Amino acid sequence: MATHRAEHEPAPPRGVEAVKASLVAAATELLAVHPASQVSGRAIARRARVNYGLIHQYFGTKEKLFKEVFLQLSERATAQARNEHETNWWSDPTLFSTDTDLWRVVANLVVDPELMESMEWQFPLIRAIAAGIAQQHPDWDDREVRAHTAALGATLIGWGLLQPIFQRGLQLDDDELAHIRDRALTIASGSRASGERQR
Repeated sequence: MATHRAEHEPAPPRGVEAVKASLVAAATELLAVHPASQVSGRAIARRARVNYGLIHQYFGTKEKLFKEVFLQLSERATAQARNEHETNWWSDPTLFSTDTDLWRVVANLVVDPELMESMEWQFPLIRAIAAGIAQQHPDWDDREVRAHTAALGATLIGWGLLQPIFQRGLQLDDDELAHIRDRALTIASGSRASGERQR
């Protein structure tokens, strides 16, 4: 019986790149549902179907693996956004909010300030959004740009965590939920609504 189950289990990854990709995928899946402090290296290795020591061999520390997760998710979201829009790519509220893994992972990482400090992360996605807001609003000073960037970031992370609560608490169907999400992100970014853009 055990042999039958084993036949249907995926084979462990082979080769450096496959192992690294499997570790990043496993860490991403776990961070999407658990705070970083509750995600152990052994749990990541077990989910990735690799030896625990390979985390240290290929990434050095669990924190560096988390940094790679963050980097890959940020790059994926930014690339998706830029493919959809040549200019003002950051201001479409549906682009980042549809990548719920990204914002749940970010939320589960940032709840631990010591971890964020140890990752020495420079947050290029947030800086790119700030640059986009500054370009769209040349009359705003740095403080106003930073405030809107912070509001947008907080809304994105908050939405990633609280979407199920909003949907149940406000009794929203999927279409209503999408509308509320888009409007909240538009307000947070300081962008005009799509109808206003055409005026």
